Amino acid sequence: MNRRDFIKRAVLSGAALALPLGADSLRSLAEAAGRPDLAVARGVPPARITRAAVAELGGMGRFVSRGDIVVVKPNIGWDRTPEYAANTNPEVVAELVRLCYEAGAKRVKVFDFPVNDARRTYRQSGIAAAATAAGAQVSYIDDRKFKDTALRGQLLKSWPLYTEILAAEKVINVPIAKVHGIATLTLGMKNWMGVMGGWRGRIHQRIDESLVDIARVIRHRRPQVIVTLTHDESFAGGMTNQADHRAVGLAAIDAARDAANRWIFRELLEQEGLEPWGGITAVLSSAANGPTHYVDVTGHLEPAIASLEAHHLYNTNLPDEFPKPRALITGILTGTAAALGIEGVEHALTFRRYL
Repeated sequence: MNRRDFIKRAVLSGAALALPLGADSLRSLAEAAGRPDLAVARGVPPARITRAAVAELGGMGRFVSRGDIVVVKPNIGWDRTPEYAANTNPEVVAELVRLCYEAGAKRVKVFDFPVNDARRTYRQSGIAAAATAAGAQVSYIDDRKFKDTALRGQLLKSWPLYTEILAAEKVINVPIAKVHGIATLTLGMKNWMGVMGGWRGRIHQRIDESLVDIARVIRHRRPQVIVTLTHDESFAGGMTNQADHRAVGLAAIDAARDAANRWIFRELLEQEGLEPWGGITAVLSSAANGPTHYVDVTGHLEPAIASLEAHHLYNTNLPDEFPKPRALITGILTGTAAALGIEGVEHALTFRRYL
């Protein structure tokens, strides 16, 4: 099988399995005589190279017809500004919206199911403003619009999918290529998670069990605030974060929301009698980049050191060059306070708030 046939079959089978949009229409696009199925454009600005790549594919008119309702599905998963490249570039999204309207689209919709707070994420990513300015209908996900849909896959037989994307005549999947701790690389297929409802943790490798366990504790304890460690790839100081920290940090954020949803983790209600709990007002992620809050912990240095020193087995298995508990805790708390520069604060911790 040559490269062209491989890409064609992968795109057709992948798209048909991911969303029930119909393989026939996809096949007619991929098999159009003499037209490329892949285009690469380099340079700046993003809007210009986006338009150039689409033109090389035959123009937006090849895909979008007059009167179409189009969904442009970017990655708006993270509360990060464009320079961090955590989400799809807003200029790319806006240019695709303009191209759709130029091709005669009746309406272009833009939405995603963020991991972080939707309003902050839409704003910080720059996508809401850019897409709206280009004429798109930008909306937040409405949980009532998920519909259980037959997928007939080998693993996933059905899943709640967002009806706005099922009802669209055309869908443009516009992810951002990123390194991922579990998937290694995220592209178009993982971007479909933004239209999936229900228990998305099941898609990740064994993280489903973690989410159930966390949700169980939340429903039992009924907390108002959850404190966890950051799920960022690196700590605020620049040191690379560990895989277990990232998995637990992200699972805590997901579980805080999922614990309030009676339609997932139903065994917790039906078998254990644990009613959903929606009283969590904040999830505070420690050592996160872009902190939103701080806590003055002046006077609590020694208990913090003693707590870490009590982890004897953990400490004895660390490399010799790794800082000892006293040096590590003192450095973190005094360094954070110094960065804050607030008079009277000698030791501090910073947090990023979610929910």
